[in-house]
Order: sequence, then C-alpha cells, then structure tokens
Amino acid sequence: MTAIPFKHYPLDAPDEQWDANAEVAKASTDDLRIMCTWDDPTKPEQKNSYKLPHHKADTYHTNLKGVMAAGNAIMGARGGVEIPKYDLDAVKAHLQKHYHEFGRTAPWESKAEWRWYQTKNTGGKLKDVDTTGRTVCGYFASFNTKDSDGDMFAPGCFAKSIAENKDRIMHLLQHNTLQPIGRPTVLKEDAQGLYFETPIANTQLGDDVLQLYRDGVYKEHSVGFEMINSHPEPASPESSAVEAYVNVIKEAKLWEGSTVTWGANSNTPFIGVKTRGIASQQTAANILDEALERSTLIYKQLHRGNLHDDTYTLLEIELKQLQALLAARPCDNTLPATDDAGLSVLRSINNLFK
Repeated sequence: MTAIPFKHYPLDAPDEQWDANAEVAKASTDDLRIMCTWDDPTKPEQKNSYKLPHHKADTYHTNLKGVMAAGNAIMGARGGVEIPKYDLDAVKAHLQKHYHEFGRTAPWESKAEWRWYQTKNTGGKLKDVDTTGRTVCGYFASFNTKDSDGDMFAPGCFAKSIAENKDRIMHLLQHNTLQPIGRPTVLKEDAQGLYFETPIANTQLGDDVLQLYRDGVYKEHSVGFEMINSHPEPASPESSAVEAYVNVIKEAKLWEGSTVTWGANSNTPFIGVKTRGIASQQTAANILDEALERSTLIYKQLHRGNLHDDTYTLLEIELKQLQALLAARPCDNTLPATDDAGLSVLRSINNLFK
C-alpha cells in the first residue's frame, strides 16, 4: 500500500465542477494511478484500490474541488477515508502541493492542527560525564520552562513515548540522523525534566563527542518530537498582556534527544532553507520536490524489511524531519532556516537509494 507521488499537471479553472464518481467511472486503472493520491498495489485491477481522486480522467487536469474533497476526507468529512497511518503523511504532502498550486492552504496546515517534527531546547543541561564508562548524563528537556515560542513542556508529556517506545529512541548529534552517538540506557521523567544516561558509541565520532564534552564545548541538549496534545493556559501574573497565555505541551511523541552546540529555543525542522526573490522561490520549490521524492523512497524502504532495526529507526526520524519541511509553504517564502550542511545531508542520504 503506497502513497502516489505528486506530479504537476495543468490546472482546471478554480470554479470548475467536480464529480468524483463520474470521473472514476470513465477512468481505467492506469488512469487512476495518475488521478488518485493512494493505491493498494496488491489489487491493481480493482478500482476501489485507488483512493482520493482529484485529477480529471480525460485530461489529468488537477481540479481544485477534487483536491478540496480529498483534503476534507483526510480530515474526516463524509466518514473519512481508510488509509494506513504510516502513509497518511505522504498523502497529505501530495495534496498540500496541489492546494499551493491554487494559492490555497491545506486544512491541516495551521499551527494548532499540523505541528510536525520539531526541535526544542528548554533547559536541557549536562549533569555528568563518566569518561571511564563513556556515559553522559543530563536532561534532554526541562519541565515548566517557557521558551521563546510561548511553549512549555508539562510533567508527564513524554511518559507515553517512554513506556511504548523507549528502546527505539536515539541519541543524535545536532538532530542529524547521519550522526547517531548512542541510545539512552536510562530515559525517564523526574521533577526537573526528561533525564537520560547514554553510553557514547565506541566510534571516532563518539570519541570526538566525549572529548568535546570534557572540553565544555558540548553541554546543552535538545529533543526532537511531534506535538500530540497541547493547551493554552494562563501565564504567570508578572507576564505582560501579550504573554498572557503559555502553550502547555501535555503530550509529545519523542523521536530522539540530541547533543547540541548551544540551546537556542528553536521550533523549526532540522532541514530547511531561507528564500528571497524569484530565483530563490524556484530553489525552495526544488528543495520541496527533493524532500517529497526522498520521503517516498523512505516509505518504500520501510516496507522492505531488509535493514537493521537501528537504520529503520534513523530513517523514521529523518522522515519526520522531511515532513516538517514539506509542511512549510513555498508560496510565502518562510521555509525553516538552516545552513548548507542541512541540504548536503538531504542529498547525501538520497544517494544511498540510487
């Protein structure tokens, strides 16, 4: 079962009518592989194996009302649509690009509804370094600490992730999936925050990381997570009127904790780009195309089952980072910022599948 990759086709007029049943009736299954957003390749001869049509059968033109009908179904309209959870993100990314072609915003794009993979440092400090045992102890995040985005982790927000997924949570360097430095053997919440103990890998990178801890270069930590549940609550009495509320994160799906050079209170994906001017808009579009292609490759790889568990874990983390990039809108020139290293990571990983 797969999400069908995005491809640009001519656009219908925005007020052009749409009849999904009529379009599917006159389409062949080959047409449906182009017209839809998701298919079940185990039953390619059956029309009901293809979901969320939004292209015309005769011209393949993209129809805005078809896109909106598919988007609304994703959000649960008319009973929703049955698509595996692990394909849903790629389906959203496909439809979102069509929304943008018409200058529209997908219904899941608001900050409250679609907050993908994020990184935050809110007091993630170093506690101890055991050079003999190669173990680093500290906090990936602290509780009840408001960051520059007005967010604050609440005690218990990581409890479900730890209980259900502790053995798959990685310790990375700078949120980079090409630089895993270990896996926490202790990961728990205490009164202060999210506490960890990680034996650093016996590799050249691990040796360098330990040395930089000893030299005081590394002393901050951060988390990579997905927002599950948050709620605005009144801020402290001394806060200004503008800061009257704080967004309390009640539940977050933890993907990884990272050693970071400094702990800016970031709320941005790992991979992104700043754009300026028309030429830069094209660059942004190219990067999004590359990210969508890369996401599709990872989805296919995750279903093959021929890699080690740790590699799959890193691919899943990277997939969430790519989804964060895809959630940015190319039309408003506000893609998340990064340096050239972030883009080189994306391209170098892509080479693994060529």
